[in-house]
Amino acid sequence: GGGGNFQTVNSSALAIFTTGTWAWQGPQMVNDVQAWLDAPSTNHGWILRSDEGFTNVEKTLSSREAAPALRPQLTLVPASPFQHWKASYFPGLLTGQWVDPEGDIDGDGIFNEIEYASGFSPLSFDADSGFASMAGPTTAASRTFTTSFRRDSSATDLTCWLEISGNLTQWTPIAESIHGAATSPLNGAVIDSEVTLSGSVRLVTVSITLSGSAAERQFVRMSAQRDQ
Repeated sequence: GGGGNFQTVNSSALAIFTTGTWAWQGPQMVNDVQAWLDAPSTNHGWILRSDEGFTNVEKTLSSREAAPALRPQLTLVPASPFQHWKASYFPGLLTGQWVDPEGDIDGDGIFNEIEYASGFSPLSFDADSGFASMAGPTTAASRTFTTSFRRDSSATDLTCWLEISGNLTQWTPIAESIHGAATSPLNGAVIDSEVTLSGSVRLVTVSITLSGSAAERQFVRMSAQRDQ
């Protein structure tokens, strides 16, 4: 006869229909491993239990005594800064589960990825995006265009750009922050200031002097690209 004690709440569940390699994952498994690291005496491993209420459900699972290629493995994957951010707001998601970067869950008009880049919560409506532009007076057919925007320096898997356009088709980057580093000017722009708002969030002010038709009308946007 068998026996033993085990937690009745599943750490993870998976439906297996064919032979092959299968992976159990989920936030509770992460919690289990962390608990074992914190208190090694509590590490009794996981027990695999099957639902035997159906026919043809028997499976053979290799143990640590099997050939190395067949042994079960515990794989720990370092989380990226974006995954840490995502887990803090969406703790129920599985590791690697997708969140639409162009989604807008809180309806404040700021895409999820820009919320991440700017140090905002994707679940709280932000009435002020921290994004502001101002055009100075025209002098001798030129005009200074100034923009302020937020960026989170802890988003080290992002490259962020401030871009301008006269036609909403062709965009020119005028400022860039690579992997959380200080913002650098591009294409004749000037970084007027970069100050700490709170924690790792910075407020950057960029200006550029435009001439000719570019001084008459200009659009501005913030864009970001995350490492894959």
